Amino acid sequence: MVITRAGGAFLDIPGNTQSVKLTANLFAGTSGPALNAGGFPSGSIVSTSNLTSVAANLSGADNIASPSFWPNATLQAQTLLSNVPDAGYTKDAPQPFTTRTVGAGQRRIGALQSAP
Repeated sequence: MVITRAGGAFLDIPGNTQSVKLTANLFAGTSGPALNAGGFPSGSIVSTSNLTSVAANLSGADNIASPSFWPNATLQAQTLLSNVPDAGYTKDAPQPFTTRTVGAGQRRIGALQSAP
C-alpha cells in the first residue's frame, strides 16, 4: 500500500472488528502515515513480516498518467523474505478473480513477485 500525500493512514479498521492479521505487506508513505485510523487498537493487530518504508522508494507511484509501483533497488533488497510467513497460504487471486498456485521460488514482501 502506498500513500504519496502527506499523512493519512493505510487502513481504517472499525473498532468492532474481532481480529486483524497482516502478513507480508509493504506499507510506503509520505510524512509518516498511521497504520490504522479506525477504532481498532493498533497494538492488537497481529503483524508478521511486514515492511514500512517511504513512498519515495517507489518513484513512479505519484505519476497519475502512468503510475508505477515497482520499488527501487534499495527497497527491493529490503523486501526479500527469508521464510514463508504463512505456510498455509497456497493460492493467489489477482484481478480478474482467478486462482493460481503460488510457486516455491523466491518470495517478497508485497504483491510484486517478479520484475515487470
